[in-house]
Amino acid sequence: MNDSSLEQFGFYLQDAEAAWTGNAKSAFGLQNVKWSDEQWQQCKLEYFTEINEASTAAGYWNDITMFFVRTHKSGQVDALLT
Repeated sequence: MNDSSLEQFGFYLQDAEAAWTGNAKSAFGLQNVKWSDEQWQQCKLEYFTEINEASTAAGYWNDITMFFVRTHKSGQVDALLT
């Protein structure tokens, strides 16, 4: 039995500065990068350029990855199937 579904989770970001701060410090962020101040500023400039280009009147869509897993004990299913 394969019972799966797909749902989209996310929200519109209105504050690009808050998005930069959150993303730079996230698990996939830049907290361990050893850059000069010039490199940080260049990265931040490129980030805001991309965010602004991708934004709509509602803001920038921030997609969130989540996995919801449902499971069961095989003995219970086997009893139901026989």
